[in-house]
Amino acid sequence: MYSGYEFPIQSGEIVTFGTDPQFCQIVLESSSIEGRYCTVSYNNQKGNYTVVDYSSAGVYLEDGDRIAGNVSVLLDGKTNIYLGDRSNGFRLG
Repeated sequence: MYSGYEFPIQSGEIVTFGTDPQFCQIVLESSSIEGRYCTVSYNNQKGNYTVVDYSSAGVYLEDGDRIAGNVSVLLDGKTNIYLGDRSNGFRLG
């Protein structure tokens, strides 16, 4: 759906991914995505991203590791994340 699309995130801004347009800036249409799936924010001073997974299906990294749920996880730019499965992939930075 969003293949190749860029979502600019300003430093300190929190962007929510999910299916619920009332709460999400990035609205996904997928049966594997929940209403409020995860948030992503960017820190331009440190050059990293903070991801918080609120889902039951998980946010995964390129190597298949699942990030911890309901906690802030710091990730470097150029990191690929996957929401539930590889059909919902995004590259940070």
